[in-house]
Amino acid sequence: MDLLAAWRAVLGDVGKPAPAVDWPAVESRLGTALPADYRVLAENYPGLSVDDFMAVFHVVSEKDDEFDLLEFAEQTLGNWRKLRVDVPRAVPHPLYPEPGGLLPWGVTDNNDFLCWLMTGEPDEWPVVVTTVHEWWTYEGTMLSFLTGILRRDIVCPLLTEDFPDEDYEVTAD
Repeated sequence: MDLLAAWRAVLGDVGKPAPAVDWPAVESRLGTALPADYRVLAENYPGLSVDDFMAVFHVVSEKDDEFDLLEFAEQTLGNWRKLRVDVPRAVPHPLYPEPGGLLPWGVTDNNDFLCWLMTGEPDEWPVVVTTVHEWWTYEGTMLSFLTGILRRDIVCPLLTEDFPDEDYEVTAD
C-alpha cells in the first residue's frame, strides 16, 4: 500500500484540501528534510484534529490564529529549553536543532506532546510522546504510530485510556 492509501485508510476524507507546501523553503528553514510519510500527509491533508483531542500540525498555517508545525515547535522547544536550564534532567533528549533532537509535530488536550526523535534518516525517526514528566518512545514512523493508536493496536501509556473512541473522527483543524 502506498503512503497516501495508508493515510486515507486511517484518516478518511476530512473534506478540506491541504494548503500548498513549498518543500524547498520548509526544508531550508528547518535545515533538514522531513519524513516521507509526513510529506504525503501534508500534501494531502490540512492540520488535523483527532476526536477533538489530538492535533497534528501542518507545515503551513492558513489562519492567523493557528500554529503551523514550525511555530508550534519553536514555542514548545523554547519552553523545554527553559525547563532544561532549571531542571537539567527533565528533558532526556537533545532538542532540535541539536543533532538527534526532538521536533514536536502534535499535541493533545492533556498537553501530551508528539515528537520525532531526529536520529538517523528522516524516514527512520522514531516517535516520542511526552508529558514532560514522563517519556515514551515508539520505534516506528509517524504513520505506523498514528495508525496503531487509532486502531488501538498500540497502547501508549501516556495517552488517556479512552482515546480514541472506537468510531473516532478526524477533522480539519
